[in-house]
Amino acid sequence: MKRLLALLCIAVFLVACSKPAPEPAPEPVNESPFINAGYHEITISNYQYTPKSLTVHQGDRVKWINNMPFVKSVWIWAQDPSPVIRPGKSWSYIFNDVGFYRYRDQFTQDMEGNITVLPYENKTS
Repeated sequence: MKRLLALLCIAVFLVACSKPAPEPAPEPVNESPFINAGYHEITISNYQYTPKSLTVHQGDRVKWINNMPFVKSVWIWAQDPSPVIRPGKSWSYIFNDVGFYRYRDQFTQDMEGNITVLPYENKTS
């Protein structure tokens, strides 16, 4: 009887431990308050961001796509770094404020880029 109870406890323990890992939380959405906002992509490959410099308008979404075989990030200066961007995954940010933004990878310090955000009113299309 004790043996059966011990086996039952072990079986329950193994079943409880074998549950699949929960799905990662979805990427937070930061919505643009601007109508007809633009979309831009920056690839991360060969230890660089391409394009390295980008000009966008207020409300435009910029998406960084990690094509490297290991994790990368986007650390916009004076802000918190992006979540870790796994190989083949991406991270997006909507630039709602006019200005000049420098960013870099928090793991490879010489990977840098910049984004210039122009006023929405100056958008031609």
